[in-house]
Amino acid sequence: MLKLVYNYSEDELNKLVIEGDYKYLSFSNYKYFKPISIADSEYNVIARVSVDEFGNILGYFSAQVCQSQRKVESLFLVKFKYKYEEYSKDRILNYYNKKYQLNTVKKIARDDLDSFINEIMDSPIYTRVEFSAITENPANELYMYWVGKYGGQVDTKMNHTYLEDGKLYGLNSYWFDRTTLHKS
Repeated sequence: MLKLVYNYSEDELNKLVIEGDYKYLSFSNYKYFKPISIADSEYNVIARVSVDEFGNILGYFSAQVCQSQRKVESLFLVKFKYKYEEYSKDRILNYYNKKYQLNTVKKIARDDLDSFINEIMDSPIYTRVEFSAITENPANELYMYWVGKYGGQVDTKMNHTYLEDGKLYGLNSYWFDRTTLHKS
């Protein structure tokens, strides 16, 4: 279930990000950064936390907003998949339930991410949504699905960004305009 971010601390959320060792999460070329900063309102940042019924944090989703241009300028989406097995153990009644319980945790996080994206894409406030991702990021498959679902576009720039491993990576830039924004 999606919850407002204000019930959680920056330290708690940043610890989950740092422990997860996400290579493509940021365009940063250094490892230990604190990407999550909780704003005092949703004027510039829309943020949600995905949790299960036990209160375990499954993900953090945020969108930077430019109110003067009525657009979402970037997304920060992370599911703490490395914690899912640990969280699903809380639910295990017997061996046969293990796979079912892990799938339940995954489904909650997936549904919460879908709800967050729908909240942004369906909002009449924003005329444009734009964000970027490193081309090697496995999440690009999901982003390409959104391009089809919402009528977006993508542009790829090769050899664009250095990451912490010192290698140069390509960048996919995605954008969705209100004039083409639709659901399939």
